[in-house]
Amino acid sequence: MPSSTSTDSSTVALGGFGLNVTHYFMPANVFLTLTPSATVLGVDKGNGSIGWRAIGFGMRVAVGKEWWVGDHWGLGVVAQGFLAINRDQGASAPTWWTLGGGILFSATHN
Repeated sequence: MPSSTSTDSSTVALGGFGLNVTHYFMPANVFLTLTPSATVLGVDKGNGSIGWRAIGFGMRVAVGKEWWVGDHWGLGVVAQGFLAINRDQGASAPTWWTLGGGILFSATHN
């Protein structure tokens, strides 16, 4: 017997909240940032209802370099990566690992 499926416009979202700790290595003006976080992974089924949410642990790591462009301003570039680990709901639920990264520009007032 044939089966049929339908697709919807589901959205998966990841958010986090954590303490950002940054150390500058002077006089090179290079910095390292660590951000341990509480993360939330959720699915919106597309009809306005939330399918599920999973709270977990995350970590962001960033390395950057800034150059002084004024007496109190620095502009720079940053490479970052992040990891989030969220356990799905249910008795034998899977654990979702999320990895990502990117290149950012930074502006710092000192």
